[in-house]
Amino acid sequence: MECFIPTERGIVTGGVVDEVTLDKLRSSKQDRLFVIFDECLEIYFYLKGKNLSINSISIWINEAIVLESSEQNIFTQIECHEGVLLRLEESTYARKIFRSSVVMTNGYNNKVRLVVRYGEKSVIKRLNGISLQEEEEERDSSDDEMLTSFEPVYSLLPSDDSELEKVSSTTVTKADYEGIGSEDQNQKDEIFELEYPIYSLINMRLRNTALEQISSIISCLEFQTSKAAESLISKHYTSESFSMHFDRVSYNLVNRKAQTEIEPVSKFTMPFEVYLRDSYSINYKLPLLQNSQIYPHHVRINLKYELVIGDKRFPVNTIWETDIALKRPVNPNLIPNASSSTLAVNQSAKPFGVSPRLSATAVSTPSLLYNKLKNVKFSILNNNLKVDMGKKFVLRLQIINTSPVPLDLVVYYNNQSPVIQNSSNITLDRQIQLYKKYKKITEGIILLSNDYKIPIIDPHETYFVDLSFIAIMPGYYQSLAGLKLLDLKTNELIDIGTGASILVQE
Repeated sequence: MECFIPTERGIVTGGVVDEVTLDKLRSSKQDRLFVIFDECLEIYFYLKGKNLSINSISIWINEAIVLESSEQNIFTQIECHEGVLLRLEESTYARKIFRSSVVMTNGYNNKVRLVVRYGEKSVIKRLNGISLQEEEEERDSSDDEMLTSFEPVYSLLPSDDSELEKVSSTTVTKADYEGIGSEDQNQKDEIFELEYPIYSLINMRLRNTALEQISSIISCLEFQTSKAAESLISKHYTSESFSMHFDRVSYNLVNRKAQTEIEPVSKFTMPFEVYLRDSYSINYKLPLLQNSQIYPHHVRINLKYELVIGDKRFPVNTIWETDIALKRPVNPNLIPNASSSTLAVNQSAKPFGVSPRLSATAVSTPSLLYNKLKNVKFSILNNNLKVDMGKKFVLRLQIINTSPVPLDLVVYYNNQSPVIQNSSNITLDRQIQLYKKYKKITEGIILLSNDYKIPIIDPHETYFVDLSFIAIMPGYYQSLAGLKLLDLKTNELIDIGTGASILVQE
């Protein structure tokens, strides 16, 4: 038996499949080195004998079985010059495999394995073309024209096989039928296995915020190329160009009866191309209802794109459904603050006339979670910048993980003015001064890709993240107090913005 998962779709176009078409399937199969999450696959099984059939199929992802079936209706038989060519229905594997949470939760290092059991058809099945169970179902659905005291007689159809000519003129009772079936059942099936790595190329996130003033919910769809995409290129296609051509990004509000596509708040041009380390954010506006917390909106997100590597194209269709969970306000009392002892500032070799904070040395912020993530270090390498207002600039964050556990982190910038404590004891003029001061500090610089999901960082690995900002107010910012890292495993925050000093010029 052979299994073909060609990289080129449409090789089998209809009609009788000849040897030339089979050779094309074999050639395309050799180009198949991996499977992309949510890829639109064509899976074929070729049995070299007309008397062979697939008895069962099971599909595994890592150590979990996601599909197991012995039904024949999951296959479509294609007329073949020699042997039997079967195609696995696309709705079967797309619904069973790619809707699994195994790949989504693990993220990388996933493998898909197909295990097929096949063998010769039973004698009765070859001759009559139907099984005993099917005949019994037909009898049960009849009008009971036969008396229950009579047993049905099973006749064999004529055959050219010399071994079967002797029994073709006789009759087979139900007991004989069952005897032959049990004999076939005792025969061991042949087992065929095929395994490929799975690459999930996009990290997606849906961030929702309720705006009660305008009775709306702003739902922000954010997606970026994953670390697995870089791993795919470095492992298989080091000399080929890489891009993803997006033809469709749709956001649908659905219920049990209907669905409505929601347009983005700002016009988004289709199609568009995505390259390595690119990230996008698209905002949508939903109505805020009084019972939105109890009965949240349900949305379906569809991303349809093609992975283009050199002259190869891999179509992908991702469909994702979820409830709109509104973001709860963060309690500032629960946010740990970095003490002054956690800042290690290298003040050696300072330029004359420049304060330590403006020196060209890097400022490192060790993790506040030494009891859980030991030896984790975060550093902003280009921490002293002079930028122009209204122009994008980049801060490079270095994360060194020498701990024994992987890191699952998100960068976000909570640029909101803090609440002035004990405002009753402060004069109105002083309150206005403090408001303007905090507004400049917190709202003058904006992180362009908020809630930036960092790919999982393995132990003893160093990772660099380029964070894009834009300054909208001139002035000197001695720190970015709202720039933080969120540990998704412990739900704790790490302040990393204290190591940045930025001078914004008009």
